Amino acid sequence: MLQLNSVSWLSSTTQNPMLWLPQSNSQSSQDSCAFNSISNSKTSNTKKKKKLSLKCQYYDQQQKSFTSSSRPSSSSATPVGESPPKVFVGHSIYKGKAALTIEPRAPEFSPLESGAYKLVKEGFVLSQFAPASSARQYDWTRKQVFSLSVTEIGHLVSLGARDSCEFFHDPNKGRSDEGKVRKVLKVEPLPDGSGHFFNLSVQNKVLNIDESIYIPVTRAEYTVLISAFNYILPYLLGWHAYANANSIKSADSSRENNVNPRYGGDYDWNSLLESRRRDLLFLAQDGNWQGTVSVSTADSTPATGERISHASTPQAINPKYQPSNKLHGKVALVTGGDSGIGRSVCYHFALEGATVAFTYVEGIEDRDKDETLQMLLKAKSNDAKEPIAIATDVKFEENCKKVVDQVVSVFGQIDILVSNAAEQYYVTTIEEITESRLERIFRTNIFSQFFMARHSLKYMKEGSCIINTASANAYTGGSQFLDYSSTKGAIVTFTRGLSQLLISKGIRVNAVSPGPVWTPIQPASLPAEKVASLGSDVPMDRAAQPYEIAPSYVFLASDECSSYFTGQVLHPNGGLIVNA
Repeated sequence: MLQLNSVSWLSSTTQNPMLWLPQSNSQSSQDSCAFNSISNSKTSNTKKKKKLSLKCQYYDQQQKSFTSSSRPSSSSATPVGESPPKVFVGHSIYKGKAALTIEPRAPEFSPLESGAYKLVKEGFVLSQFAPASSARQYDWTRKQVFSLSVTEIGHLVSLGARDSCEFFHDPNKGRSDEGKVRKVLKVEPLPDGSGHFFNLSVQNKVLNIDESIYIPVTRAEYTVLISAFNYILPYLLGWHAYANANSIKSADSSRENNVNPRYGGDYDWNSLLESRRRDLLFLAQDGNWQGTVSVSTADSTPATGERISHASTPQAINPKYQPSNKLHGKVALVTGGDSGIGRSVCYHFALEGATVAFTYVEGIEDRDKDETLQMLLKAKSNDAKEPIAIATDVKFEENCKKVVDQVVSVFGQIDILVSNAAEQYYVTTIEEITESRLERIFRTNIFSQFFMARHSLKYMKEGSCIINTASANAYTGGSQFLDYSSTKGAIVTFTRGLSQLLISKGIRVNAVSPGPVWTPIQPASLPAEKVASLGSDVPMDRAAQPYEIAPSYVFLASDECSSYFTGQVLHPNGGLIVNA
């Protein structure tokens, strides 16, 4: 039986409290005496209610003993420093970019007038994400935390290899600063079903923090987590106390949250928890995403699921496409070429005879990158060189310069630049868009296009071309992606202006402005109901596949097809009429 001691928080240590397991049952008789002593004292000496908390002890690695700032009130409790050895309960996963630690937190009980005890707060699992500071070193001072309720743990336990879920928390729910801190934990499947990505995003408007920490979790690692969750759930619910009242210890005060003012505290529901969730459970079956949408209210009760019927797996390859060597001898560089539209563009360029290089985000898109490389190796012509993938963050000019220099170093030239990398976030109010997030999305979507063009032009000759990815949102306004849509409008203007600057050099600059397309960014950023209806607002009443967009890039990259095109925008958007 898992036993929990009642102690208060220790201010002189930086370790986190954890549940612990005794190595023997020698404490059971002492626990029983302590419980009876507390109960008798309660009924005979006081009418004031005491809140009873299940507390955790800290283990001092140097002293090899348990310490606390106050001892349990019962005289029969084992003195501090004389407790038998205990084992901490916690589990960590270390990866190159981040570390993830999970630790259980105990439930709380309050005594009733009758002498019985009532559960007043369920336990939870505290997950802590720390970014890497160097090789195998992690910066725990920058950790971000996310507390998983028993219902949320249940969602994680039930996830399949192709399922996804998403949890939203407001740690200040019910307070004056409600809405100023937003935490989103996304758990998404790896493309090959070998595990899941855990992504914690934190937006703190008070402290101007906008941070995302990603960590891939393999199937084996996820199995360990689920096994631990299955074991601990009854204890988090307090049912162990019902089965064995001797495990309850009294505390003189209620549990206090260890609040870190910079990062919002170790417990991100210290009042009423906002536990609204949108679980996107995408099952890759028969070539279609089938999913369930569930929305939970503040009492963590999931609503009835709705079937997603319009979703479709992104397809980069059109088996009916007939290449004609339009890009023979060309070298193309595509940013964000690992998946979605970018992947399909790379594939079609390779079919047309081009040598292809593309960028991706290391750690997050490794699987996509590998799949795309294999696809390109099969598609490339015999005289084209083998494709390369370059890990980088295109938000910064220095990185863009390095990418260009690497492509020229390997292939000796750049003839086609496709600036395709982008981020998007769903919004309902402008207040959701923080300054740091606004800068982030502008850096990714439009700054990167400036940087890539500036450095690629050093190596481009007459007949070369630049193709930028815009969006129909640039013309419709796209209020649900306000910051994203703003960047796409900037891209249209950038394309037109740059085209005029480069006419004299014989370098063409154009853009493609797709409508709704089935790409990984859609389920990652849209609410479930929006994913379900993606494409229903265009005349064709459906979203496009990436392979329906890629030929527009082939057309603009080919001299024989588009030699008289510059400063123009193509609109593969399902019949949407825009003012081009």
